[in-house]
Amino acid sequence: MPALPELAGPLVGLMKEQVLSSKAVQTGDTPVPVLDPELPRTRTGRIWTYVGDERHPYTIYDYTANRSREGPDEFLKPFRGVLEADAYSGYDAIYKDPERGVIEVACWARGALWARRKFFEAQSSDLTRSTVMLAYIRLLYDVEREARDRELDAEDRRALRQARSRPNPDLLT
Repeated sequence: MPALPELAGPLVGLMKEQVLSSKAVQTGDTPVPVLDPELPRTRTGRIWTYVGDERHPYTIYDYTANRSREGPDEFLKPFRGVLEADAYSGYDAIYKDPERGVIEVACWARGALWARRKFFEAQSSDLTRSTVMLAYIRLLYDVEREARDRELDAEDRRALRQARSRPNPDLLT
């Protein structure tokens, strides 16, 4: 009997094709310890996650031995559309190549966590300004919670964000 990877190969290939047919793909990587018989300790590999849109609701995982840009670059070669990812510089070449047809969308969830953590840490050196920024971030989260609680569709969610998340020019002077 064939091994499980051989049996699952066609299904995984079809799922990958579906994800890469999406108008938008979300991606990110997670470090994983990897046993390496040539090293006295584990090394760090990467599991990359690729999530399709509503019409292609699949999640594909791809393993690479390191975090070089070649992993996502190769995986995403056939993809055209919106790519939502963190600020990892390995994606930059994909975004900058006009022939790839990939549009960059930043991942607010990860960016917000990183930014929030930095402002939280800054409270020890600049309590007033860091607390104000944390309050602004909280307000953005409140908008997202409201949109989710009201079960808004994409257009209504966008309208709510525009109404409640845009800077108020009167407050900036």
